[in-house]
Amino acid sequence: PGLVGFNKLTGRSRVISFDSVDEAKAGDWKNSQWTHSLNGSWRFHLAPNPTTLPSGFEASDFDSSGWSEISVPSNWTMQGFDKPIYTNVKMP
Repeated sequence: PGLVGFNKLTGRSRVISFDSVDEAKAGDWKNSQWTHSLNGSWRFHLAPNPTTLPSGFEASDFDSSGWSEISVPSNWTMQGFDKPIYTNVKMP
């Protein structure tokens, strides 16, 4: 295709820090102390708009126990929230 997108960041490679050249050459990024995976189960709340965000949700002691959980990485529309904004394939 001649155009695959506009108004978006260009592609880039992932940059990972290591403690030594030997560790970098080994390429075991999962064991680097400078890397933390965000994969897993996350509490999720989809607000209809920014003015309806729960007050204080950004605080570390905020009680999100009433929120749903989603798997990350994923797409919340694939987990029953909202509707897809764009798709070129049929979503289940």
